[in-house]
Amino acid sequence: MDQLGCGRSERPSDPSVYTLDHNVDEVEGVRQALRLDRVHLFGSSYGGLLALAYAIRHQEHLRSLVTAGGLADVPFTVAEMQRLVGELSATSREAIRKYGALGYYQHPEYLKAVDEFYHRHLCRLPVWPDEVARTLVEINHEVYGRMNGPNEFTIIGTIRDIDLTPRLGEIRTPTLVTGGRYDEVTPNVARQIRDHVAGARQVTFEESAHLPFWEERTAFVDEVAAFLRSQE
Repeated sequence: MDQLGCGRSERPSDPSVYTLDHNVDEVEGVRQALRLDRVHLFGSSYGGLLALAYAIRHQEHLRSLVTAGGLADVPFTVAEMQRLVGELSATSREAIRKYGALGYYQHPEYLKAVDEFYHRHLCRLPVWPDEVARTLVEINHEVYGRMNGPNEFTIIGTIRDIDLTPRLGEIRTPTLVTGGRYDEVTPNVARQIRDHVAGARQVTFEESAHLPFWEERTAFVDEVAAFLRSQE
């Protein structure tokens, strides 16, 4: 589903609806509108945070839960991302430090550094699928900038302090936690989810960054399909 303000969904003029809590209401609204009973819920990246938040509030409507590059603790995720930034080339590190401190997030040198990070930790394919490239071009910054920030590793928006970890123990839904070896939302973040959701299983795709469903498509689909079959 496209959340409000995203993709082909409506773009409300009231920005107050751009919150995690409202997104949870949207997921539940879609389930009710489609007259679905218990569903298998999949969430990627922020969608993983959203899926976990939905499970905390509405797990009676879930048969299973899958996250891909998902997160529960935003401050911890940011710390992990900054560790990855520290492994970039010296030129990129300096550009991020210099222009980030000034808030010049559109400076060409800063954007070049962002590009290095993305090709290491967002998608490692030499040629990005059209769908991935189009997603980045068509981002609604009214939502992304407000909730997340100027880019993937600079989370200074309204979600910056969210930490669902203390409530993950309430989730009893069968859960598969996936991500890439080089994921911007690192395996340490995935492990945190796995360790707090009872019975959760973690799978790391060794050749992938944040988009294993593109980077190792066959292996990813096979893994998720096997998990879903185990829940039928």
